[in-house]
Amino acid sequence: MMHNGVALCWRHHHTIETSGWEILMVNGRPQVKAPAWIDPSRTWRDANRHRTDTHRRN
Repeated sequence: MMHNGVALCWRHHHTIETSGWEILMVNGRPQVKAPAWIDPSRTWRDANRHRTDTHRRN
């Protein structure tokens, strides 16, 4: 059981520190911040919301 971590695949586990992405746990939920070349505002976002989720819900 993980209380303060995020499960990542092998590739992302080994590249998270050099990829520009940041992960932060807030109240037990992961928040992500994309690198500036993806999101110039560098806004923290809920990791459970993904732009492809909207396609599955329609």
